[in-house]
Amino acid sequence: VYLAEGCALCHTQQVRPIVTDADLGIVTLSASPLIPGNQRIGPDLAHAGSRESTGSAGWLAGYLDDPGAFRPGGRHASYSYLSSRDLENLVAYLVESK
Repeated sequence: VYLAEGCALCHTQQVRPIVTDADLGIVTLSASPLIPGNQRIGPDLAHAGSRESTGSAGWLAGYLDDPGAFRPGGRHASYSYLSSRDLENLVAYLVESK
């Protein structure tokens, strides 16, 4: 589900421990999953399951269903169209990333 929904286009899972960029967390190796660089659109998800909010399956499922309710003005797409099984699988994948 993570790959099929294009999550890797905005989120990397490869942290390098250097300067933090504006509210997104540690800078990653790439701006896209294919090209090394120094920018990205969304936060790195390498350790999403160990973070306060994204480590909670309930919070994450709600956020992915209706991001605007959790972060007004944010740019994250809604995944409300996913089947409950696909949403559960996506949430489980992210929460297990520690």
